[in-house]
Amino acid sequence: AALAQALKALKNAGVTVVVITHKVNLVQNVDKILFLREGIVERFGKRQEVLANLMEKRKAAVAALEPAE
Repeated sequence: AALAQALKALKNAGVTVVVITHKVNLVQNVDKILFLREGIVERFGKRQEVLANLMEKRKAAVAALEPAE
């Protein structure tokens, strides 16, 4: 929580910060996300757009694992 608060304070101060993380809570206040998979850029853009796209992919992957009726 302290790190997330520090990042928010830096953003509010107009400071550019690059964050490398696996923790979704740390990207809640970022402007843009660069998403890498195995070292290759998979997505880059506004936070909301990238997260929405990744959630769609996750839902599709989970649905593919469900047994057919």
